[in-house]
Amino acid sequence: MNVTLRRGVTDVLQVRVRIQHRFLVGGAAGEQLLSTLSINPGLMLDAKSWKRICFKGGSEPGVINMTYMLQSQNGTWYALSGTWLTTNTVDEVKFAGLIERVIRLLAP
Repeated sequence: MNVTLRRGVTDVLQVRVRIQHRFLVGGAAGEQLLSTLSINPGLMLDAKSWKRICFKGGSEPGVINMTYMLQSQNGTWYALSGTWLTTNTVDEVKFAGLIERVIRLLAP
């Protein structure tokens, strides 16, 4: 099943914050949820910088989204979401490069 959500980046990040909260106070259910979101790390990120990499993204003609929740080795959480919407073809390589650079800047 393929589900397309038409939400803004702020909405996506709010969901990520709720997921993080559930993990922190939700015990096994929260851990299972974060483990599921960690199956596909999206980009090839430096695992030495990140204790946990949670990713959800997707694309279709004219739009791409990459959303991350990252936990540093010292336990600090970071949330990042980017969307590129255009009437032309999305340059997925360029977009992924931009997201990867932002994540490198966030790395402790």
